[in-house]
Amino acid sequence: MTTTYTSRYIALGLGISTAAAGLCFFLYRKWRENDTDEGFSELRDGEPLPKRILVLGLDGSGKSSLLTCLSGECASATPRPTEGFNVVSIQSSTPVSMDIWEIGGGESIRKYWPNFIQDTEVLVFVIDSANKARFSEAYTEMHKLLGEPRLVDKPFVVVASKQDLQGAAKRDEIKEALGLEDVKHHRVKIIEATLTASSTNHITDIKDLLISL
Repeated sequence: MTTTYTSRYIALGLGISTAAAGLCFFLYRKWRENDTDEGFSELRDGEPLPKRILVLGLDGSGKSSLLTCLSGECASATPRPTEGFNVVSIQSSTPVSMDIWEIGGGESIRKYWPNFIQDTEVLVFVIDSANKARFSEAYTEMHKLLGEPRLVDKPFVVVASKQDLQGAAKRDEIKEALGLEDVKHHRVKIIEATLTASSTNHITDIKDLLISL
């Protein structure tokens, strides 16, 4: 699948309350509905909004690298940790376009995750494949998300990042560590990835998967 894209990042802090997160989401939706800049589809007469994809995971798992690479701007340097949230909009050569939200994964930020679940069409959970010491923590946070009624029956994609690092866990080990065989009410996909400019095949595979779901 050939994919072309345009992208725009919005990086915002979450503020001091869950209300701040909800307000940011509402304002973004209003902005997106009225956006008519070149490179974005105008939303005319019932034309659907872009597919809304939510990217979550622990701090340091590779979420920001995923968004950067999906936007076609992979860098060699590791992105700074996300303290609020980022949004990237991608328009493909297919009728499908995507708004991809990444929320910070630090322990103090995870309590805001539920504020961004509404209207999510695909949930992506990124895990650092080489940091096995945090698999148990990732398991706990992931299963909290999968217990959300608003996510029932939504496609669920696990991106196993940092596959280029020595000792990185592979698909079967991650599937067992995260208890993915026990996940109900979700269509689960696992994709191994190295999120760098030199691994464009992985990025294309992820982008194609997100478009197809």
